[in-house]
Amino acid sequence: MAQIVGELVDSGMRDAWISWQLGISRDEVLRLRQIVGVQKVKGIVPARRRT
Repeated sequence: MAQIVGELVDSGMRDAWISWQLGISRDEVLRLRQIVGVQKVKGIVPARRRT
């Protein structure tokens, strides 16, 4: 789920839209964004390049 949220954020979607589309709270979106952010910093998940 964190990867999905990360991809949506990278594509420019806002937290409120992500929350509504996935049926999760905004707090959960924030938590998942933080997980993805930590993974990117540690190199676990490669940062997506915008084309």
